[in-house]
Amino acid sequence: MDRKNVKAIYPLTGMQQGFLWHSIRHQQGAGLIHVRCRLAGRLDRQLFEAAWARVVDGHDALRTTVHWRQVKQPVQMVFKHVVAMVAWLDWRDDLDITERLESFLAADLQLGLDIEKAPVFRLTLIQVAEDIHELVWTCHHLLLDGWSGNLVLDQLLTHYDRATRRLPPLSDSSSELGSYFRWRKSLDTPSANAYWTKILSGFRAATPLPKRAMTVAADKRPAVKLGIALDTEQTRALQAFLRQSRLTLNAMMQGVWAIVLSRAFGPGPLTGSLAIMLTDTGTFGKIFSEALENVDDKQIEGIAST
Repeated sequence: MDRKNVKAIYPLTGMQQGFLWHSIRHQQGAGLIHVRCRLAGRLDRQLFEAAWARVVDGHDALRTTVHWRQVKQPVQMVFKHVVAMVAWLDWRDDLDITERLESFLAADLQLGLDIEKAPVFRLTLIQVAEDIHELVWTCHHLLLDGWSGNLVLDQLLTHYDRATRRLPPLSDSSSELGSYFRWRKSLDTPSANAYWTKILSGFRAATPLPKRAMTVAADKRPAVKLGIALDTEQTRALQAFLRQSRLTLNAMMQGVWAIVLSRAFGPGPLTGSLAIMLTDTGTFGKIFSEALENVDDKQIEGIAST
């Protein structure tokens, strides 16, 4: 390791520690993310690789490794510079691109990533036709999430587009891990503790899911499968709500599950509050309140008894 290339060393956040534990404990490929898109048009490899290098240089998270061996506490190490390689594959002669791509993605996950060696990602461009490329960026949840990955990809394509049109590059939209840790130190921790103590007052345990009676009749009972189809207008309204609230679809679905728990088992300290908060939020609440109205009591009982 070139110590002169080390920019900074920081502790892991609580969430990062959780992802690290998950990555170590589980099978190869745990915690990996595939950010993908299809690019139409001829690609200039030199300009594309230069655009990617520019993006990597602008974000500490893309130049960071994680270390937990022979240290008291896990840390993340930010480097000043890393070599951001791009792998180029040519599949133009392959007749079954879909099957080969699925196999490639599965093998890529099994290959995993060495989080102690920079860069902790792989960027692969697969040419499937004369002017069509499949982009596959393999990264790790320890360092960024899917939402951030899409922002990085958008920045890459913006840099490349401007380079191909010979426009001056945009001012760098860089991100530094140091700014986050400085922000954490500036927080009013006592006020935050008081706030969450009040919110969680009365909460003693997770909302219980009643255990199904282990009887022959119960074992033969068919599972309940519920489906909700959103029309185009509802989908757009939901997407607008997520953007405005800066929520991911996954976070929203956890809220929906909280509403179901509240309906099935009564408004507990957390599920009830979250359900009310979500169902009172404009169009979002209207969509899912109407959807839940279509779930009858028998279906709710089926959920509660499984």
